[in-house]
Amino acid sequence: MEEEWVKEALRRERERLGLPLEVKKLKGSYYLYSSTTRWDPVERKAKKISKYIGKLTPEGVLEKGKARRFSVYEYGAARFLHLLIQRHLHQGLERFFYSDHREIEALSLMKVLAPVSMSQASDFWSRLYLSSPLEYDPQPSLSPNSLSAMLRRLGLDLASQYSYFSWLMEGKRFLAFDLTSVFSWSENIRLAEKGYNPKGVYLDQVNLLLLYSLDLREPVMLKPLPGSIRDVKAIKREISLLEGKNVVFVLDRGLASYEIAKLLEESGHGYIMPLKRNFRIIDYSLELGEVFTYRGRGIRCGRKRTPLGYLYLFEDPKLRGEEESLFIAAVERGEETGARYRKEEKKFGKLAVLSNLDAPGREIYSKYKEREGVEVAFDTLKNTLDFDKVYVQSREGVYGYFFIAFNSLLLYFKTMSMLREAGMLEKVSVEDLLLQLSKVFLVDLGHKRVLSEIPKQVEDLVRDLGLKPSDLFPNFLRS
Repeated sequence: MEEEWVKEALRRERERLGLPLEVKKLKGSYYLYSSTTRWDPVERKAKKISKYIGKLTPEGVLEKGKARRFSVYEYGAARFLHLLIQRHLHQGLERFFYSDHREIEALSLMKVLAPVSMSQASDFWSRLYLSSPLEYDPQPSLSPNSLSAMLRRLGLDLASQYSYFSWLMEGKRFLAFDLTSVFSWSENIRLAEKGYNPKGVYLDQVNLLLLYSLDLREPVMLKPLPGSIRDVKAIKREISLLEGKNVVFVLDRGLASYEIAKLLEESGHGYIMPLKRNFRIIDYSLELGEVFTYRGRGIRCGRKRTPLGYLYLFEDPKLRGEEESLFIAAVERGEETGARYRKEEKKFGKLAVLSNLDAPGREIYSKYKEREGVEVAFDTLKNTLDFDKVYVQSREGVYGYFFIAFNSLLLYFKTMSMLREAGMLEKVSVEDLLLQLSKVFLVDLGHKRVLSEIPKQVEDLVRDLGLKPSDLFPNFLRS
């Protein structure tokens, strides 16, 4: 028969935690467990899951690992990112990575908050309010060995990765396509090969292929490629693996080739492909009868049909004047010749685009310009999220590592989208927002948990985002 203090302590903990709890007696001591059920999709039935909370004593609960835990937890920024994960990523991650989705979510969230290495993940997680079983149960496994094994599993399961990417792309029509490279410092990665990066440096590198949705203005796919593979080989393979149909690929001028145009046409996809100025198909004498403005700049446009598709020729009069002035100055300095000036002047300020779309010039030009978001994504990935180098020791680990990188990047862009939709992006950056939110902490007093004081500036930011302060900072946690 349980002692009276045990019954009273159990009642008090149930009331405090709001969880179904049970007490187990082992060798004369009492231990507290939370009991829940979780659906097992494999066995197709509910299973009981018990989570150890701590030892029950007359003075209260001595929680597991109490001596190693903090009494003050980072709350505001982590809470915000976790809500975004639940809204936008969780459904797909749980669906395609059921066994590992908690670890994926945790790592992706932490990498947005700070440049956390895999060896630091467990310690950093323990500083967040999410490390409490009351918030996240069961807890993710974040030891270095567990994470290494998880990254290898992700890297071996490329089918699930493609299904996840296709889920994100569903219904998206315009996709920008580009490649970049990152350094590899791991000698054992067969994926890393000698190759030239965009700056012409020959070194060990891993290429990254990025697909960016112009509809959503956010990335929808990131995948490593061997360092020597670029251009047509990459596009051909990835197109064959994607499930999306009726897609229009918007390419970079550096990837332009007649072979890619033919490949996309045969695959049933649309394409918008800017051409380098020396492509023979370009007719610089084309009449420019269509006029429109783009971001305050006047643009002239002409179009004609060719055996490979429609050739669009755009001219920016302001850019034409700038390029002509620079060229004349170069002639004056002796760096260029008058003969070359007369040959090149017809190209000044002009952009040629090849496409199999029959559309107004304004639409083609706008879609090409919108692919600027790809460069923002690459810059964010490398310089803000700190994924510019690879230290993982296996090919499979690299695939898993950059799947985490992709989800961090997507989470960053989801935050950016919220700021943009609220009309705040020109004044408040993602970093600014997270810094302000990080001023709110969760304090564990033992008998209850409360939030630190919430600055008025933070509450105003939350309201400006279109959220209620209580969405991020529940009333029951306010002191």
